[in-house]
Amino acid sequence: MTELPRIRSCEFQSNINCIVSIRGILPNGSEVVAKPTGRTETGDFIWGEKSKVVGPADEWEFPGVKFQSGTGKFTLNTFYFPDGVNFCWANGQCSSHQEQLNFYAMASNFGGLGPMSKLSGKKAEQWCPTNPNNCEIGTGFSFNNEMKWVVTFSMKNDFVPTISTGRIKLLRVAYESTNNKNLTIEFAPLVLDHVPYDRADLWIYEEAFYQNDSPALWVHGKKHDLVQSLGKCVEGGGLQVVSNAIGMGVPTWNAKNVSIDVWVKSPHLATDGTPLKGYLEVRIPREMAKCLWSVDLNGQISGKVSITYADSVTPEVLTVTGSLVGNDYLMVSTGYHYSSPTIAIQLNNSKKEDVSKSANEFQPSSIAKPLKTTIKMSITCKKGSKIKKVTGTAPKCPAGYKKSA
Repeated sequence: MTELPRIRSCEFQSNINCIVSIRGILPNGSEVVAKPTGRTETGDFIWGEKSKVVGPADEWEFPGVKFQSGTGKFTLNTFYFPDGVNFCWANGQCSSHQEQLNFYAMASNFGGLGPMSKLSGKKAEQWCPTNPNNCEIGTGFSFNNEMKWVVTFSMKNDFVPTISTGRIKLLRVAYESTNNKNLTIEFAPLVLDHVPYDRADLWIYEEAFYQNDSPALWVHGKKHDLVQSLGKCVEGGGLQVVSNAIGMGVPTWNAKNVSIDVWVKSPHLATDGTPLKGYLEVRIPREMAKCLWSVDLNGQISGKVSITYADSVTPEVLTVTGSLVGNDYLMVSTGYHYSSPTIAIQLNNSKKEDVSKSANEFQPSSIAKPLKTTIKMSITCKKGSKIKKVTGTAPKCPAGYKKSA
């Protein structure tokens, strides 16, 4: 079993991948710097059947900031899965090319498990089949804060961030120009509608059970299997696709449609029973845009996002808000509905371009045959005053612990 050490503050482990700093940018533009509190969470968990995440997860605090918990304290579970290590799915399929940086943040629950949400109707019957009239589910503390986060990692290896996906907004992943070993991740939390993560098939739940804005991010490296669908355009690096979906695939190149395709999944209904509306944010760097579509970001750019549902044939074209931000084209689309659509992303210059010609000139590889993707989920376990967070494809509480959420 391969051990994957959690990434901690450089204050504690400067000789391997570590966190240089965590800064918060408040809505008024002022900055606050987080510091480790000295408290840690422990608990190994299996990742990919053949490996496990080990070591302490640090608690940090933004002085003067208050989250839903009443403090500015939060914990991080972040680790690097290297190329060459076998990642295996529950069906026995394995790959040794799943390089990625994994990042999860949550408002600290050292003071308790956080608020509970009262359930009724079908949701209560599903979660509490023996006592649906007295049914609650733990939601965990939310950040409930418009602060923007800036997390800087010191990467001691040759990790090249190429495709990033996650449950956040305002994402930017890049190495600092002054230090090509310092990887900076900027983001803001995004409110999501969740279901219980206690089933291998999450999609039996049509309606969301609770809301939470705990960030989750997966930064896929250049050596990841599905990244290879971009062919030489992988050298452009830095494609970022994030949304309010609780399940998301790795964006891949579709040579036939000359588009970047990605599937997303969430319950069809929000916590209040109304159709859940989607949020999609896409950032495409200049070099990649030029390589994939022969698009010059100096010109007038038009972004197109189309969405196809399992029960439809004709794609629906979504309204897109796009703008040039530095060397990237950033576009946001909202208002589409779930549960499991496939999204296609394209760029074009306003002046008519022959995109099929640009695709033939470059010919990135056809869309990679997707490996079976499983959703990682987390549960909170409690034994007396002890609390553990267990993450995996089908997490179970250790002996003596009981599941709280």
